[in-house]
Amino acid sequence: MTMNADAETESEALARHNRSLAAANADLRHANEALVFAGARYLALHDLAPTPLVTVDVTGQIAEVNCAAEALLGHARPQLLGQALASFLVDPLAAGLANELRALF
Repeated sequence: MTMNADAETESEALARHNRSLAAANADLRHANEALVFAGARYLALHDLAPTPLVTVDVTGQIAEVNCAAEALLGHARPQLLGQALASFLVDPLAAGLANELRALF
């Protein structure tokens, strides 16, 4: 093979690789768009659920609430986030929450 032929073969290989990367990039963009849509849909369903939903972290701090939980707990989301869920419960339930969190995490 001549140097021209080698360069041409390498150029073709790079072009194929570039097309492959472009296709993979397009697939990733589509997957990301679908993920963003699904996330927004989940948040809307979560927020509008009629049942109070509260997500806590391993320490029992409120990480997320929906509108029904805001109404039940009597505070807006910004005031609830980061608060201990146990502080909104009567003592027997608060103790039970601590036991449940230890068992879960």
